[in-house]
Amino acid sequence: MEASAEPARVLRAWEQVVPADAVGASEARLSRLIVRTAVRVKVVWTAEQVTHFLDLLLATQAVYRESVVRMGDAYGFHMSTDP
Repeated sequence: MEASAEPARVLRAWEQVVPADAVGASEARLSRLIVRTAVRVKVVWTAEQVTHFLDLLLATQAVYRESVVRMGDAYGFHMSTDP
């Protein structure tokens, strides 16, 4: 699989998530997405894949703010790895 294909696939999954307080929302779906992707993003993805994912996220308007906050917490995007 091409390195940029997986970040695009994960972003498409996040675009399908509806906030918990909206009609038709599923907390279970959100939880499954986090469980299924968090370890791969934090451990397996290269810095280039993370950067590509964040670029894709910046370019979309289809991901809710609540989802972005949950994603940042789950994936550790709020932490710096600089020495």
